[in-house]
Amino acid sequence: MLNISILIPLQEYLNSYRGGAIARWIWHVYTCKKADYQFNILGRILNDEHDFQNTDSLTVVSKYNHLLNILTRLPIVRNILKPYISSIYLKIYKKNILASDILEIHNSIEYVSKIRDLKFSGKIILHMHNDYLNKLTKESLTTLSNQVDLLILPSKALKNEFLSIHPEFTQSIEVVHNGYDPKNFFPQKEITSKPNPTIGYVGRFDKNKNILNLLDIYTVLLENIPNLEFYLIGSGKSGGVENKYQRLVSKKIKKINSQNGNIKYLGYIHNDGLNKYYNLFDLFISLPVDSEAFGMTFVEALACKTLCIGTNLGGIPEAIGCTELLVNNPRDHTEVTEKISKILSNKSLQKSLVEKAFKYVSTRFQWEAIRAEQFKVLNKLQKDFTYA
Repeated sequence: MLNISILIPLQEYLNSYRGGAIARWIWHVYTCKKADYQFNILGRILNDEHDFQNTDSLTVVSKYNHLLNILTRLPIVRNILKPYISSIYLKIYKKNILASDILEIHNSIEYVSKIRDLKFSGKIILHMHNDYLNKLTKESLTTLSNQVDLLILPSKALKNEFLSIHPEFTQSIEVVHNGYDPKNFFPQKEITSKPNPTIGYVGRFDKNKNILNLLDIYTVLLENIPNLEFYLIGSGKSGGVENKYQRLVSKKIKKINSQNGNIKYLGYIHNDGLNKYYNLFDLFISLPVDSEAFGMTFVEALACKTLCIGTNLGGIPEAIGCTELLVNNPRDHTEVTEKISKILSNKSLQKSLVEKAFKYVSTRFQWEAIRAEQFKVLNKLQKDFTYA
């Protein structure tokens, strides 16, 4: 049996509540009773009831958490030791890494060369959940191509975009999507009662997400739908950390609400608490302008049978699966508002699109399907060991 280790980023936690999207992905994919592999997950825990626990197929390995908390929590220490903290993190797990046949590194490009410097001779999977690789130089990508054995990306669109920008990357690339738990995201429209039509946004607050423009679109919609409510959920950074862009959004919300707006800004809400809000929305809207590796919020909304409007960009069409729900220019207020108004005013169209989109996401993006994608990739690597 191959020894496979999964290395979580230092800033993440192996914790069902405080852990982010990467931790959720790892837990749902690798916690399975009938696995033909034994997995070791390397990373930090929080020593509370939400920490990941060992299962038949998975062993949680966590070391020196107190030391790592000191190195990352105190700003003075963090700033002084910033160039060395990741090296310290990897050396803590050096023994586990070197004992592995396959090491899967999640979302941490800088770990690859440092792990090769530790004399790790096994196979390295670099599993990226976003488009950070596109920002690397040609020289850096050539080096990375020589150091990893497989790259995993979250959408076919991101894979095609990456190869068009960096044809010098010669290693294999596989696509494994993100997934959702139908126990957390499911339709409950029958218990939702609201007097006004409602649209909503869930996600980060940054320039790429185009929220200031989304607020302008809302003001245009108000001319024809004066009782339209708009829920905004999210923060500048994961976990509720505010940033400059978020403060600009807050300022604009106050201005619109002081006139004739009805915007409810709820701030950060944990993933476990989002289902009731997706179900509250008549329409979920997210209009990125530059990039989107996949678009998990679209999948979560559609799993609740809430229709979405998204940009025809990156992995969003792959997440939504319906061209009728895409706009080509998110900055074109006319295109966006016409699309939204058409759907909100046509119950028959809503019903047909809901059923089509729900069937699409429920068959492709539940964790069982994502697990099958990942194990297909691992089985290919296992054959390399078998015939070596």
